[in-house]
Amino acid sequence: MRVIKQTQMSRHLSLRHFAFFRGHLEGLPLATLAQRYLRDEPDETGPKRTLQFVRDALRALAMQHGQLRYARALAIDPARLVAPAPGDGTVPSLEAFRRQVDPRGFYGEAELIELFQQQAGQRRPDRRQQRAARLRTLQREALEFLQARARPEPRPGHPVEAWLPPRLAVHLMAAGIQTLGDLVTRMNQGYRWWESVPGIGAEKAARLRRWLAPYSAIDGLALDRTAAVPRERLGSARELLAQRAVRTEIAPLERFLLPRELDGSQGRLRAEPQRQQIAARDDYEAIAAWLNARATNDNTYRAYRREAERLLLWCVFDRRKALSSLTVEDCAMYRAFLQAPPPAWVSPRNVERWSPAWRPLSGPLSARSQRTAFTIVSALFDWLVSQQYLVANPWKALPRPGRAPTLDLSRAFTHAQWAAIRQAVDALPDPERRSRLRLVTELLYHTGLRRAELLAADLGDLREEMLDGEPCWVLTVTGKGGRIREVPVVEAVMRHLDDDLARRGLPPDPRDGPPGAPLIAAIVPTGERPGARHAGAPAAGGSGYPVPAQARLPVAQLYRELKRVFAAAGTRLQAEGARGAARVAQGSPHWLRHTFATHAIETVAPDVVGSVLGHASMATTTLYTRTELRRKARGLRAFGARPGQPDAPRLSPPASRSRG
Repeated sequence: MRVIKQTQMSRHLSLRHFAFFRGHLEGLPLATLAQRYLRDEPDETGPKRTLQFVRDALRALAMQHGQLRYARALAIDPARLVAPAPGDGTVPSLEAFRRQVDPRGFYGEAELIELFQQQAGQRRPDRRQQRAARLRTLQREALEFLQARARPEPRPGHPVEAWLPPRLAVHLMAAGIQTLGDLVTRMNQGYRWWESVPGIGAEKAARLRRWLAPYSAIDGLALDRTAAVPRERLGSARELLAQRAVRTEIAPLERFLLPRELDGSQGRLRAEPQRQQIAARDDYEAIAAWLNARATNDNTYRAYRREAERLLLWCVFDRRKALSSLTVEDCAMYRAFLQAPPPAWVSPRNVERWSPAWRPLSGPLSARSQRTAFTIVSALFDWLVSQQYLVANPWKALPRPGRAPTLDLSRAFTHAQWAAIRQAVDALPDPERRSRLRLVTELLYHTGLRRAELLAADLGDLREEMLDGEPCWVLTVTGKGGRIREVPVVEAVMRHLDDDLARRGLPPDPRDGPPGAPLIAAIVPTGERPGARHAGAPAAGGSGYPVPAQARLPVAQLYRELKRVFAAAGTRLQAEGARGAARVAQGSPHWLRHTFATHAIETVAPDVVGSVLGHASMATTTLYTRTELRRKARGLRAFGARPGQPDAPRLSPPASRSRG
């Protein structure tokens, strides 16, 4: 008897596998069966190897249930049990006679045998035919028995190796995907989830989507549209968030249903209702009133909402008490929670608010973020006390976290790294993407704009002035705290803008275009551009509709596109053997702001750089100056280069030991 491998025994059979093997028992060609039943299986092996796996798995299952006769019957190739063809002088088998005379099963077994004996000349089938008929019946019986006792439907807690081919399961497990539930969660992060899983490409990801599709009704195995449709075709984040159900679960504040027993209407710190200065009936409405009153711009609103959201969710799901019932001890516990949040509270990378995989934290908070969180939630309670919604602020009893450094100057690209980023942009094959990202990177590098400032800018914010007898373009920017500043834009960047406007179908001169048009437009997927298909038709392979030609570039798309550019630049530098190549891929859009400041301050006065950046204090700008550090480095180099020093000390690690 053929030895059955343990790895094959541990993998489950799906309903498609049973149907595939049933067709094999009926004598259908393997190629036909594979096309019919295995097309959506994650297997990449041929039908013969799949057949061997199914047979071995069935035999192993039979032996687990003590059915040795079933295991032996399934080991026999059905081709050996085919009856001789009629007309060759031999008596056909009873099974062949049944298919020929009674395909619909009209006759009973005794009637069929009597009819068979009559038409076969009163001769009984020979022993070989009788044995073949019995074995075929036993094989079908075994298949029905095993299907009733197998687990043909997957569950979220099942290990991936129990359902997927070993070669595929190994790649998934190496990326931390241990169960089918983990797999669905990762896939629901976005259409290109597989890019973070070495060994999994677009084709394998598509096969996994097709394999999981029939099990969408099983709780925990349902794939979202995000897994099947590229982000660009899904619509705006606001629209997607509005489609999410309002529930009592860890969800964004907009879609969170506060449970009645924890809504704070009977909170320990609640003031007398008749003295309230706001109309809030519970903690949720109180937070909404605070956001509407105190958040003066979009950036402030997002920061305030983030901290209030985290605290409210923690109160409900961790402490099981109302926000308006917090004690000093609770506040101290919340601070400890932010320093080491459980994995269930941490979002995977790049997950947007509307996604079911969203969580309120991206990891442990840094010292600076902890200080920000403390300041904001304490301000929330102060305001609620001032409006006589609460009688006290428990955060006042805790010491404020110590001040952390305000800038990480290592988060800036060197001149060589910036040159590699430019080359990576120039190498992009898609003309629209190349044009848009060239404008974005050059504008961020030459102006030091914040990400939000860049994406909020319109063509109407640009104007041309005569300065020192020369024309100069100026961009009016609204920065932090609603402060307005003017930022000159160099001619080289304006040429990139002219080219990009023409590609968008607008006049190349910003003054001739619509003032309300975004300075930076969204990057439209190739298949959805004008002329790619009929206007308004759904995108191929998805259910989204074309992105408007003048839509503003979404924050998530900017981040995603620049991360790809930085990764390509890092690969380019690594191929050249340059130091710090891996570090380039870690960059974010904000690194270009630090890069502008670091490079500009080498030749531009600090007060000018600070004014362009919109710093409220010159102390912040002077952190970018490296004059004193350069002076120290020159002194130590001179010290190390003294005569008689065979091995001058290095001020940076050799290439072989660099962490870059």
